[in-house]
Amino acid sequence: MVRVAETAAAMLLVLGAARAEKQLKIMGQSGKFTLYEATPDDGITVTMDALSELDAEGNEVGSGGAVKHSFNSFATQSFTIAEKESGVAIGTATADRVNFTANIGSETDPVGKLKVETYLITGNGTVGNGDESWEVVEGDLKWNIVF
Repeated sequence: MVRVAETAAAMLLVLGAARAEKQLKIMGQSGKFTLYEATPDDGITVTMDALSELDAEGNEVGSGGAVKHSFNSFATQSFTIAEKESGVAIGTATADRVNFTANIGSETDPVGKLKVETYLITGNGTVGNGDESWEVVEGDLKWNIVF
């Protein structure tokens, strides 16, 4: 495990797809990651800006007091990046997986945990969520946000 808050540079992980080497750059505590082949400028970047818990009427929950249920910037969060796992089954496909997690609220007394799962598909197949499914091919990227 790597604590992003303790690293000076962005975390760079190489995920091995057979056709072309893909790289996943997790950009420190920014809430961003980029998947690319040659340079980050040629890749795709996923950006997560803020996180808020809302009630049924759409009002923010836990915005006041000592324990917060939200944050306005991912830069304030301390992420832990797990080691790459190869050959992970996802649906009928296989993938290289890297997870990164952060506590919601305080580090010592969190109200929850945010986990981002990133999958670089290494073997063709079908993946899905609930009643929806779709085909994936080697080199595709799938990611999930888990609370």
